[in-house]
Amino acid sequence: MRFSVLGALGAFVMLLAAPAAADDSYAIGGDVFVGGADASVAETVKNDAFAMGNNVSVSANVGGDVHSIGNTVTISGAVTGNVYAAGNNVTVSGNVFKDASVAGANVTLSGARVAGNVRAAGQNVTIGANVEGSAVVAAETLHLNSPVTGDLNFTGRNIVFGNDARVDGKILIRAEEEIAVPASVASADRVTFEKAQFTDMAGQAGHMAEQTSQQALPQPIRGFGFLAALFVIGILYIALFRRNAENSFSAFREHPWRSGFIGIFSLGAFVGIIPVLLATIIGIPFALVAVAWLVLMAFVGFAAGAYFIARWVFEAFNQNTESMWMKALALAAGLVLVWAIGLLPFVGWILKVLVVFAGLGGIGLAWVQSTARKTSIEAPAAA
Repeated sequence: MRFSVLGALGAFVMLLAAPAAADDSYAIGGDVFVGGADASVAETVKNDAFAMGNNVSVSANVGGDVHSIGNTVTISGAVTGNVYAAGNNVTVSGNVFKDASVAGANVTLSGARVAGNVRAAGQNVTIGANVEGSAVVAAETLHLNSPVTGDLNFTGRNIVFGNDARVDGKILIRAEEEIAVPASVASADRVTFEKAQFTDMAGQAGHMAEQTSQQALPQPIRGFGFLAALFVIGILYIALFRRNAENSFSAFREHPWRSGFIGIFSLGAFVGIIPVLLATIIGIPFALVAVAWLVLMAFVGFAAGAYFIARWVFEAFNQNTESMWMKALALAAGLVLVWAIGLLPFVGWILKVLVVFAGLGGIGLAWVQSTARKTSIEAPAAA
């Protein structure tokens, strides 16, 4: 066999790095998908825009919603729909004609207006755009420099009110120490303060995920046995759902960036909902379910991603992977390689996360493609 372990390892690393280094974009049905180190949407988008990368820029007008994630996210074009953005530094300076849901270390809304509601979370949140709806903010510090037509609900430590700050509705503040609200912002009868004791939400969520995953795995299959358990799960998936496994692998191989998009948004939906559920007593049981489901998704994504990438490498070395034996070999090699690379300092955990995104994204993309084909077939028949 011409396939060597060292060759597989080198190809595996290159294939992981390639999607992150290259730009990829496509449009379908009026939607635009862009990914890469520098992901830019510079031409008018009829429907929704999806952008993912290190530096994300949406400077064009978007007729639908904007979905973006990256290290630095800048949205300067007008958005007819909603804005969903997450990153280290997130700036929205264009007009938003519906709602804006943003999260990051530093979040800034500096456009002329947000016609709907604002939901923002971050270390520092600055609202410098006129909010025509209500605002829900969770932050260490909120800088409010513009009017809010509706209500303001703030959870955090401090609010800095600018000269143009005003809230026409009610203000609810949850903080450890009472925050004074100037009369120019809101009259005292419209301000409610609730004393709160903050804890490390991220640490608690991480601890909950760890405990859930440990409880989900019996003692015998922890550690190295975890790879064996994933191998069994992977084999069952490949053997029992052959068509789905083949379609998912093909979808990943042909469109790795699209798979990454779908994988991130699939996990992001559950990661984003957990803090929201934990914020209310009634939502805590549902949060536990969400965490358990998140762990399950991570397990499935890890096994599928390792299989997809290893099989991709096998085929790059002209190996026929149609037989069940070769598929099993690809799965085993992928799991071992991903586990080994995961031991690398600093970047190991990032690569493992990318593998999870690849696996879930490939499965999700195959489902999207299958649904689209089914719809296109049924549409003429209905006509």
